[in-house]
Amino acid sequence: MAMLGIAIPIGLESASNETVLGLVLVTAAIAAMTIGAAVPTRSRLVWGIVVVAGFALAHIFLPPSDPDVVRIGSVLIAVLFWLSSRAAIRRRHPIQFAQRSTAALVLVLTMVFALRLERRFQQDATAFYRASSPQWGNVPLKIAEYLASQGIAPGTTIALIGPHAESYWARSGRLNIVANVPRTRVSDFWKLPAERREALLREFAAVGATVAVASIGPEDDVPDSSWTPVKYRGWIRKLR
Repeated sequence: MAMLGIAIPIGLESASNETVLGLVLVTAAIAAMTIGAAVPTRSRLVWGIVVVAGFALAHIFLPPSDPDVVRIGSVLIAVLFWLSSRAAIRRRHPIQFAQRSTAALVLVLTMVFALRLERRFQQDATAFYRASSPQWGNVPLKIAEYLASQGIAPGTTIALIGPHAESYWARSGRLNIVANVPRTRVSDFWKLPAERREALLREFAAVGATVAVASIGPEDDVPDSSWTPVKYRGWIRKLR
């Protein structure tokens, strides 16, 4: 049952190169579980340090830049976990193995969520500081007001080239996103041959988009002259 629970997230995260970061996290957690089950718990502090160190080392030796290495490493670590669990059963210590591996999983997940929460608080604090400063102010609102001055008023249907979940200016401007190229596909979008990119923009127009707004441009470059740069880092293009 434990192996089934491990195989499912590994299989899902291995399906695409875009989820390799998730696969690294899952694999590192399995490595921590394996180490936690093998290390004696006489000193809980030492045990916790070893588990966290194993989690960190798994991140180091499984670079997201090489998805194939991550996939192979995830399989090897899953096999090591299975061998460890089989050995525990043969030694008649399955409950001890389960308790230690579960405790290791809880430890690393708590650490991960705590770090992400702390990072989120930092981002919120930075956003609050910028919003209260005369220099920055309410940036999403300023972007929305600027777009409105360019004819992209509330109610405009747009195709967004960039992350929709982070485009707070679209909500501030009451814009309707009817088509989207997500962050993970933006690079591929700009690398398309010109005729295929034009065909995709026509598809966006066919579903109702009147303007394309690109919050992310080509890598180390800018779009062609058919795109108009805007004040707050981005480009717009009328679709019809």
